[in-house]
Amino acid sequence: MLSILYIFCYKYKQSADTTSNSDYKMQKEINIFNTRKLIFKTNVYTTSKKDQSTKQLIPRRFADSVREITCTNKNAFTNYMPKWECDTNDNDVKVVNYEINCEGWDSDDDYMIVNGSCSIKYDVVYQRKPQYKKYFDDQHYVEFLNTYNAIADFFDNGFLKKIAKFQLKPIALKNIDILVFEKNQQTTSRKGQVYEQLQAAKGNKYEPDQVTCTNQGFDGESIIWKCRAPLDKKYKFEKAHVSCEGWSGPGDQNVVPGSCRWSTKFQKQKYPILFMTMTQPNEQQFLLYATLQPINIFQTAF
Repeated sequence: MLSILYIFCYKYKQSADTTSNSDYKMQKEINIFNTRKLIFKTNVYTTSKKDQSTKQLIPRRFADSVREITCTNKNAFTNYMPKWECDTNDNDVKVVNYEINCEGWDSDDDYMIVNGSCSIKYDVVYQRKPQYKKYFDDQHYVEFLNTYNAIADFFDNGFLKKIAKFQLKPIALKNIDILVFEKNQQTTSRKGQVYEQLQAAKGNKYEPDQVTCTNQGFDGESIIWKCRAPLDKKYKFEKAHVSCEGWSGPGDQNVVPGSCRWSTKFQKQKYPILFMTMTQPNEQQFLLYATLQPINIFQTAF
C-alpha cells in the first residue's frame, strides 16, 4: 500500500476556531480536539496559568518576515493528537517542520488546554517556481515518472547523459530543478571519479530503486528539497546527505551536472500506522536541507 511520510512535527495544540490567542483576556479551559483553527501572530504573547508566556511565533533558524500563521485541524491524528496543516498569507513563503506547543490545563499531556496558550516553532521556505514543479503534486507525479522513465537513457540527475555531443558547463546547485537518483546508475565526473548514485549506508536492510527531489526554494541559509522514494511502510529515512562534485573543487557552489550522489540511513518506525496517510502505495515524502555553505557535502538529519 502506498503511503506518504511527512516530516512536519505536530505536538500540542491550541484554541478555538478562527479566534486569535490575543483575543483571550481570561484563562479558559478548552478541548484541543474540538479546536478547528489556530491563528498565531507576530509580537503577540501566549496565555499561561504558570506565568510562562512566550511569543506565539517562534522561528527556529533566524528572524523572518512572517507576520501570521493559520493552522487548520485536519480531523486526523499524529501521536494521538490532532494533525494540523499550517500556512501563511504570503504565497511565496511556506512554513515547514512546524511544532505546536500548548499548556495543558492540569498536566503537560492533558488534552484540555489553556485557551490562548499555544505557540508554534517553525522553519520557512522562500519558494521558487521550478519548471517541473507542476509534475510533483500527487496528481501529476505518476505522469511525470512515466515521462521521465521513457527518456531515462538520456538523463542523469536531470541532465543529458550523452555529454560528448554537448558542452559540459557548471551549474549552481540552487538553480537545479530536479535531482533523480537511481539504483545501479553512476554519477558524472570531470575528474573520472564516478560513484553509484544511490549509496547504501552500512546496516541498511532496504534500499529504494529511485529517489526524486525537487527544489522547493531557499530558507535564507539552505536549499530545501522535496524528495520522494518508494519505501516499505515500516521504514523511514533517518539521515540523508547529498554530495556533489564542485566544478573547481571542494567549496565551489557550482557543481558538475549529474555528479550528485545520495546516501541515507533508514530507521524502523515505532508506530508506522500513526505516521502514515494513505495516498500512493509505498510512497514516502520528506524535506531535505542542502546547505549552500562553501563545502562540497550537502547534508541533513531528519
